[in-house]
Amino acid sequence: MKTNSLLNRDLFRMIFSLAKIQPWLAEKANEVEHLLMNDCENSDEQTLILNLLNRFKYITNKNFTELLKEIVSSITNEKKYEASNTIIAATTIDGSADSAQYVIYAMKPFFQIFGWDRTKLINNVNKIVREFPEYKNVVYVDEFIGSGQTMLNRVNKLKRDLLDKKINEYSIRIYSIAACETGSQVLKKEGIELFCNIILPKGISDHYKENKEEKIDLMRRLESLLLPEYEGKPMPSMGYGGVEALYAREDGNTPNSVFPVFWWPYYADENKRPTILIRLMGEI
Repeated sequence: MKTNSLLNRDLFRMIFSLAKIQPWLAEKANEVEHLLMNDCENSDEQTLILNLLNRFKYITNKNFTELLKEIVSSITNEKKYEASNTIIAATTIDGSADSAQYVIYAMKPFFQIFGWDRTKLINNVNKIVREFPEYKNVVYVDEFIGSGQTMLNRVNKLKRDLLDKKINEYSIRIYSIAACETGSQVLKKEGIELFCNIILPKGISDHYKENKEEKIDLMRRLESLLLPEYEGKPMPSMGYGGVEALYAREDGNTPNSVFPVFWWPYYADENKRPTILIRLMGEI
């Protein structure tokens, strides 16, 4: 630690409770220690980090399966949806692998369980229009929605493509395991229907009231230790779109909407740093 102060009572209680609230961190003890003792320069920063870690929404593989089942149950119980008129589409737009494709693949057995033997599953949004007019309902599925802009772009592109083909009768709805409150509001303001298992408030701005700016300054001080950009792409301060996400999935690729202090693997001097979470840096 960069201070000579003893561990205070509040910090001890937070650290002690962390193991119960976030048991997944037991395997990340060295990385947590490094963040608290090497990167943090005072107890205020340590307290902030511990508070954020305590409030992380961490999805285990078991949780993930249960949440997917909830989504499929909701889709198949929607009165206007039938297997014969509804497309289930991943939000993928090119050939790259992403979590939306993982979600749609993992949903397959649940559609069978709920009686949709011949579900129309599509792994690329560019393939949707060719299925009209036989199918008239489009359900986008994804794991995580951050700022909402990517999803909004997908929906708007589909609307333009359908308009070009003079197709006016259709419905679009989005189902996602998790969404930041910021992104969910962006979509709702555009009149886009969203079903989401988990809504995530901003980790700092929506939690702290009187001293919010002070906490943001502490986080920005920690971010100043990090490499400001990687291969020309900027480090997403406070999470991409400034959404301050506290979310991770077991064995998952961490969304860039999460505070980068938890996953950005390079210091400003380009030295590697151990991180609690992992994200493939070629996709920042």
